[in-house]
Amino acid sequence: METPEAVWRLPEDVARSRTRLNQPMRAMVGLVELVLAAATVLLGVWCWHHASIGFVYPIGSGQPPLSSTRLLGNWAGAAVGLCTVAGLLVLDALRQFLLAARARHRRKDARLLAALREAEASERALDAHGTNPVTG
Repeated sequence: METPEAVWRLPEDVARSRTRLNQPMRAMVGLVELVLAAATVLLGVWCWHHASIGFVYPIGSGQPPLSSTRLLGNWAGAAVGLCTVAGLLVLDALRQFLLAARARHRRKDARLLAALREAEASERALDAHGTNPVTG
């Protein structure tokens, strides 16, 4: 069973890992992902145009010809898959832009860590007196 000290140290580790997320270089990653998404959509449109083959059957005797379209599954599937990948790239690019632009307030983190340390100290004091309802 974990000690209460180990439980209280978790937010400090999380706070340290969050500070590494805010990097301006992520905006460049997002830009590259948007360019890749545009190229993927163009490739998907190209595949979709290759997926359909039109046929025209003349009937004769003054009636208009019958026309039909055959859809090739491999090209259509590739087009749908590429456009799905493009959508995922756009979502990740938005996430990268948000992480690059989000400002972290060090004072808020320091206040949070100070509050956690204070809560840890008060819990230790309650444990020392045997009056902590959480740990018994």
